[in-house]
Amino acid sequence: MITDLMHAFQCEFELEIIDRLPPAGVPAVYYSPGGTTLGGKDGCLIQVTSRNGSRWIGMFAGEGDVVVGSCPDPNQFCVVAGGTAVFVNAQNPEEWSAADVDQVQEFLPLPDNKMILLVGLTVIQAVGPSGPLWTSGRLSYDGITITQIGEAYVEGEVWDPTAVTQPRFQVNLTDGKHTGGAFR
Repeated sequence: MITDLMHAFQCEFELEIIDRLPPAGVPAVYYSPGGTTLGGKDGCLIQVTSRNGSRWIGMFAGEGDVVVGSCPDPNQFCVVAGGTAVFVNAQNPEEWSAADVDQVQEFLPLPDNKMILLVGLTVIQAVGPSGPLWTSGRLSYDGITITQIGEAYVEGEVWDPTAVTQPRFQVNLTDGKHTGGAFR
């Protein structure tokens, strides 16, 4: 399943999820392995049309569900596939980076805060217009569930094999500092 979260932030480009590579003439960039035109693993195909009208295809490999989301930077989009989040500049497909969060489980756009949250199995990372803002300390042994997002915080529960009930946590959206969780 492909989840499209492209309308959370304003974009200077258009994306279209396509079923197959078009005939020759539109360059294709494979992001697994990262950022090469020489080939790579098959996966989700996304046709990118930049504001100047140029087109290219991005191939994002990974098992399971795929999330395609806009970013606070109007020239950037994010694809989460197989637990890896890849940020790509739509105007320059060679300008890309992978998030430093293992096994991204959730992509949460927060337009009012000008950030997105990448929820991994053990940490949460906030990404703003210029890149990563903060990464929380380790919250969980192996699973985070977001239960509430406020103006200045995000709350949830974490998996802790030593606890009878799942510990709760709260992360400050300004600096990533947290209270609660499985690790104190």
